[in-house]
Amino acid sequence: MEVIVNSTSTSTPFWNHFLLKDTEIIIRSMDGSTITENKMLKVGNNYRWDLSDNIVAIEIVVRAIFRHNGKSYPLLNIYQRFNVIKENNLATGLVATRWQKMSPEQSMGFTKAIPPLHPLLRLNRGIVTVAIEFVDITQLFKDIHGNTPWFSAAALLLNTNPTIRVLASLRGHPFIWYVVIPNSVASIRDLQPNLLYLPADFGGINYSSDRIEGITSPNHNTSVGSFQCGGESLFTFLTKPISDSDYDLKLKKYLELTERFKNRKGRNPPALHHLREVLSYTASDGKLEPNHWDIPFGWEQALYEKQQILLIPAINVGDGGIIIREHLKSLVESALMLIYTQSNTLTYETVSVNKLILTCYSQAGGNLFTAAYKNLSDIKALVCFEPQYMNKYLDGEDRNLRLGKDVIPLLLKQGSKVVIVGRRKQEKKDKYLPLGVKPDDLILLPDEDHYFILDYPSPSTPYDPGASPVLARRYSRLLKGNADPVITAMLTQESGDIDFASANEEAKVEEIIAKYRKAGFNDEKIIKAVFTPEYNSDVHRGGFFTHNFIISSGQELTADGKSILGFFHQALNKIT
Repeated sequence: MEVIVNSTSTSTPFWNHFLLKDTEIIIRSMDGSTITENKMLKVGNNYRWDLSDNIVAIEIVVRAIFRHNGKSYPLLNIYQRFNVIKENNLATGLVATRWQKMSPEQSMGFTKAIPPLHPLLRLNRGIVTVAIEFVDITQLFKDIHGNTPWFSAAALLLNTNPTIRVLASLRGHPFIWYVVIPNSVASIRDLQPNLLYLPADFGGINYSSDRIEGITSPNHNTSVGSFQCGGESLFTFLTKPISDSDYDLKLKKYLELTERFKNRKGRNPPALHHLREVLSYTASDGKLEPNHWDIPFGWEQALYEKQQILLIPAINVGDGGIIIREHLKSLVESALMLIYTQSNTLTYETVSVNKLILTCYSQAGGNLFTAAYKNLSDIKALVCFEPQYMNKYLDGEDRNLRLGKDVIPLLLKQGSKVVIVGRRKQEKKDKYLPLGVKPDDLILLPDEDHYFILDYPSPSTPYDPGASPVLARRYSRLLKGNADPVITAMLTQESGDIDFASANEEAKVEEIIAKYRKAGFNDEKIIKAVFTPEYNSDVHRGGFFTHNFIISSGQELTADGKSILGFFHQALNKIT
C-alpha cells in the first residue's frame, strides 16, 4: 500500500509557499518490534511512501522551518499516529489513533485521542491531506516589528493582557491577520469569533502577500501623515482609555518609550494623557484644536467580558480578498484550529467554533455586506459602525460589492441580529439605515433616549455639555469647576515623573481657556468656540468628530461609573 500526503490545494500545495519551502515530512513505521524513521519523498505535488504489509502502525510528522536574518523560525509541527488497517494480512488503509498538541518549537506535546485525527489533517484510507490555510508567524513578526512605537505602546498599555497571535494567510490577501485572544477565552470550549473589517482609509495598508517583504514592510509599524500602520490600528481598536490612576502608574515607562523613539521617522503615539476618555487639545494660533482621534477605542474590555476572539485581517488597501468569499467560517476555523493545535494558548480539551460575528467601520461596509451575502447561513450577527454601501454606491465605490439594503433583510429573515451604530436622523436618515427594513427589526445605538449624545455643537442651537455623564467626562477639560488631577499635577509637580513636553503644551491650553473665561464665556460658549463645524466635516483627519465618537465612545457609563461603556461593548451585550 502507498501512503500519500497531499495538500488541500493539489495544484498549489502549501509547501510551495515561500514561508514553507523547507517543509519536510517524516514517517516512522512500526512492525511490532522495531521502529524505522524515513523522510517521505516528494513526487510531483504529493509526498509518497510505500508501506509494507508487516507494518502495524505509523507516525507522520509534518515540519516546516523558515529562516530569516540568520534565525530559524519553526512554523509547523504536526504529529499524528495511525494504525494500519489490514484485510487478509494486506495493508488497505489507515485509522487515526492520536495526535499531539504542541508548538512548532516543541519536541513533545500533549497527547490527544479525542478526536483521534489531528484537526489540521483529513484522512481517506491511505491518503492524508494537510488542511492548513495559515501559519503562525508571531515570533518572526515580533522580532521584526515588536520594538517599534505602536506595538511597544500596545504591549505596555493593554489593560486585559490578551494574547495576540500573528498569522500569515497561505491563500493571499489579507496576508497578515492579528488574532486577539482574551485570557477569559483560553479555557473555554465554544469559541466565538468576531471578524473585523477595516476600512481602506483607516487601517488599510499597501503590502505584498507572496514574498518576505509582505512581512517586513514598514507599513506594519510606521504611521505617516494620515496613514495608520498596522500597529496603530491594533493599538487604537484594542487599548482601553487609561484612567487617572493608570496614568500615574504607566507614565515612567511611557516616557521611556517615547524617549526611545523620539528620533524615529513617522507619527508616534500621542502623549499619555491624550489616551484618556477626557478630550485633550492642541493650542494653535490662539485657538484650541481637539485631539479626538487620540482616544483609543478600548475594545479589549468588551472582548474580555464577552469572551470573544477578534480576528483583524490587515487589509491590502481596500481589497477584501479571501474575507469576502464563500466558506468564510471554514477559513476562520482554520485560523483558530491552527492556534489551538500549534500553541498552548487555547487549552480546553476539545474546541468548536460558533457562527461568525462580522464587524465593520465606515468604508468597510461593502466588504462586510458582500461577505455576509456569500456566507448567510454562517452569520450570527453584524455590528456596523456607520457603514458605507448601505443603500447606494457613492462615486468611486466598487459596484461589485453588495449593498446592505439587499443583504440585511436576508439575515433578519433567518434570525441573525444586526446592530447599526451611528447617526440615523435628518441628513443621515437614508445613509446608514437600510431602506425597506423596519427600524424595530434592527438593534440601533445610541437608543432613542440617548440619541441626543450625537448632536454636535451648533452656533444656532442650545448645547448642554453636561447633559450626559459621557459628555461631561469627554468635555471636562473645558468645563468650569472640573479640576483635572492629571493636568493639575503636570503643571504644578516639581519632582517625580513629569512629562515636561506635555506640561509646556498644557500651559498654553490653560492660557486659552483662561482667556475665554476672562472674556465671560460660559461652558456652552467655550464648547462652541472650540468645536467649530470644520471638526465635524467628513473631509480631513482632524474632522469626522461624530464619526469618531460612535466607535470610540458610548451612551452611558459602566455600572461602577469608572469608565464609559463603549458602543461596541453594548452591541455585544445585545447580541450574545
